[in-house]
Amino acid sequence: MAKKTKSQIYFDLKKYAYDAREYSHYPEWLHVKEDYNRMTISFDDPDTGDRINCQAMPVVCPDCQGRGKYVNPSIDSHGLTAEDFAEDRDFEEEYMSGRYNITCRSCGGHRVILEPDPNTECGKKLQEALEYEMQSRMESEAERRMGA
Repeated sequence: MAKKTKSQIYFDLKKYAYDAREYSHYPEWLHVKEDYNRMTISFDDPDTGDRINCQAMPVVCPDCQGRGKYVNPSIDSHGLTAEDFAEDRDFEEEYMSGRYNITCRSCGGHRVILEPDPNTECGKKLQEALEYEMQSRMESEAERRMGA
């Protein structure tokens, strides 16, 4: 099986969330810092706790699809129906005009995220950490569904 890119792993992670927009692009425990001026990314090594710095390349943000913003999840995270718009035409107009849009939490409005080359040591470390996070979330979701 071919190795997944960070974006693919991230997409898999978000399939287990209620709304992908509710989560940061990287797990908080990695303490990821993206430097768009230097095109570098740094994060805490999950094994040693040491800070890892590596070169990165820009990738279109998977959350906002490169727009830099999206509708606030508190407005539509559980879905909207035609009835919601029919009952309140002003709401529909405001919704469609972008009044409820917020800056993307993953890219901070940059429209891209930084991603290290998955073939480098740094990229492999980050990929391992994201795979660990995905496995952990999948287990938590399974436990939740079983009533734990």
